[in-house]
Amino acid sequence: MNRRTILIYTMVVVVLFTIPFSVTNTIRSTVKNAISPVLAILYQQSGIVRRFSIISANINSLPKENDQLSAEVTRLLVENSNLKEVAHENELLRNELNISGALSKRKLVGARIISRSAFVFQDIITIDKGSNDGLAVGQPVTSGGALMGKIINVGKDSSDVELITSSNAVTQVQLQNSRTFSILRGGIRGLVVEFIPQDVAATEGEMIITSGLGGEMRQGLTVGTVDRVISQKNEVFQRVSIKPAANISRADLVFIEINE
Repeated sequence: MNRRTILIYTMVVVVLFTIPFSVTNTIRSTVKNAISPVLAILYQQSGIVRRFSIISANINSLPKENDQLSAEVTRLLVENSNLKEVAHENELLRNELNISGALSKRKLVGARIISRSAFVFQDIITIDKGSNDGLAVGQPVTSGGALMGKIINVGKDSSDVELITSSNAVTQVQLQNSRTFSILRGGIRGLVVEFIPQDVAATEGEMIITSGLGGEMRQGLTVGTVDRVISQKNEVFQRVSIKPAANISRADLVFIEINE
């Protein structure tokens, strides 16, 4: 149906409703019956227009609502991430305090790792605590109560830590079961304990601790466990590979023991 026809029928409707009531009902009924199909079409079309307007308004509001939902999702994700970090740090603190609870004469200082060395053979990290916090060269650095390394350089607000995995690192250690004194070295081969007499039975899983020799570190700090013997029987001393107790590559919060 074209616009001209719709216009004509519309005018007829207007005329119909302006007819005085004095005119006979027969004429009014006849005209109404003739144009009722057109009225039905016009009503349907007006309903479609109304529904389309409502849908268009809803569609126009979708981008704004989507932006609001995205912002809310991002806020919740950030909040959840922050809560996880707080829980992680609290767990680390609880573990460290439980392990060191008996060391009443020692103070623990927590520090964040702010950088790691890019050199393959020189594992050095930088932490955000320094001499202003009581740190000094030679102090042991731990994570989860296990040795990670020692401080080799101290600034006012930051310090460098040489990890036990560094090729330059040498740590005085002891096999816990046999009480045998040995030396731990880092490097590309991993952690290796050297100079173990051949008559000492180094068993898999045996704990390796710091010996306290040399005076830099106290005796008894956990280092790791024996993985396997890597030396030959005809060598003068045994060498064993060690699994570190600290999660060295993934640690983000460490602790430094300070004598009070």
